Amino acid sequence: TMLHGRVAAYLESRDPAAVEREVDLLAHHYWLSDNEPKKIEFLRRAAEAASGDFANSVAIGYYDRLVPLLDGIERAEAALKLAEVLQLTGEIPRAETTVLAARELAVAAEDDRVIARCDHSLGESARRQGRFQEASERLVAARERFTAVGDEAGLATSLRVTGTVNAQRGNLAAAKASYEASLEIRERLGDVSGVAALTNNLGIVAQHEGDLERARALGLRALELYTGLGERRWICSCLINLAWMDAQAGRNEDALRHGAEAVRLAREVGDRLNLAIAQNNIGDAFRDLGRLDEAGAAYGAAVEAYRDLGDTGPLMALLEDVAILATRRSQHEAAFRLLGAADALREALGSARPAAAEKALVDRLERSRSALGEVAARTARKAGASLQVAAAIDLALETALVATTA
Repeated sequence: TMLHGRVAAYLESRDPAAVEREVDLLAHHYWLSDNEPKKIEFLRRAAEAASGDFANSVAIGYYDRLVPLLDGIERAEAALKLAEVLQLTGEIPRAETTVLAARELAVAAEDDRVIARCDHSLGESARRQGRFQEASERLVAARERFTAVGDEAGLATSLRVTGTVNAQRGNLAAAKASYEASLEIRERLGDVSGVAALTNNLGIVAQHEGDLERARALGLRALELYTGLGERRWICSCLINLAWMDAQAGRNEDALRHGAEAVRLAREVGDRLNLAIAQNNIGDAFRDLGRLDEAGAAYGAAVEAYRDLGDTGPLMALLEDVAILATRRSQHEAAFRLLGAADALREALGSARPAAAEKALVDRLERSRSALGEVAARTARKAGASLQVAAAIDLALETALVATTA
């Protein structure tokens, strides 16, 4: 213990300019010493450096050692940073448990700012798992506290996530209002990254509203802003949305190009959810190019990821995408069973399919309806609606991964 402390002190004093390069080595030696202040300092510095480099498992390891060494608000704030990494890697249940413990500390300290951050984090975790009502309630509480303590950045962040919850529930007007309110704050604060995020979100709303030209312009502007900042995780998010827009417009080769780059970046930063969404979008492009087995493989990877992450929000749309693939493969009954499973999941999540989307989807399944007949199609859709989520996932995997017959 004494020797580790002496080695760490020597390394730190030998070349102060090199401390950042040797932060892992210093964290190692101070961790094994009895110098508690330095142990805490360098575990925190190493955790933040690893998180910034998207060395996610390393960052989690450092935070796991750091958090128990702290008390009160310091402990709560470190736990919140740990939860951010856990959310990125898809460990949502553990992120929630971590933040609930942090919230208890913040309540005991009567620190409304940290309580608000905890509520926001819990809202984001609930959203990630399709628990939209719970997410909305948590975000309302967060916004009220952020407003009370004058934390405009926190308020803007919660408004943005509120917009995303509204968008996922099909309430585009409410989503747009939340995004625009958040954007106004980010512009006033001069937060370029925040402006880029909201520009990207408003592009998604424009796409859903049918304003395709504006949607693409906003998506490209967001990508430009994030590229200038070098923010790889959010560049990935922009590319995912551009791939989706490309596929919707029939620019399938562009969709594949944007999707492939999004997959690369998602793997680089360890973002499992964005990786799955990118694979979903690539599947759409392959399907509409007639490359059905490649589409099935991409959809299969996305289904497995959503299952493993426990994220039912994007799963409802993916079930519909696989249903369209099933029609293209003449798997007619499976197409309508998947449609029914998507119906049930949307109802459970409170995310009704807009009338225009319902018509477009049914039109794309028309060949299966004609092959089955109206009564059989309705029967298959009803049977799909009775499936539990696990059974719907199994059906989607079975349908996606079967080889196309000549």
